[in-house]
Amino acid sequence: MTWTEAIELLGAAPLLLFLLSGLMLALTGIVLMVFLGMWTYNDAKERTGEPILWTLLVLFVPIPIGIIAYLLLGRSSEGQSTGRYLKPLIGTVVAFTVMLVVLVGSAVHLLSWRSRG
Repeated sequence: MTWTEAIELLGAAPLLLFLLSGLMLALTGIVLMVFLGMWTYNDAKERTGEPILWTLLVLFVPIPIGIIAYLLLGRSSEGQSTGRYLKPLIGTVVAFTVMLVVLVGSAVHLLSWRSRG
């Protein structure tokens, strides 16, 4: 059974799938930002003297730039991070990626459904 057949069998319109996927992506993104902030704060608290500054930098500068700047410049060799929030952070990144793929797939499906109808 294809995804299209499964969706039609359940009676869910592709637009509904697209909206639900977008909602799940947004919620996962919020959770990702929370775990990223918690991990950065705790890691910076143990490694640097300014955890609030680094946390704000990571959260409010676009994600690749802020986190890369912290990893390259903010982490000194002093201190040892416990990694308490690292596993939830990795799990959330994986969930965010999966939700992004589902959202893109839903958008493609919605466009193909509209072009057939």
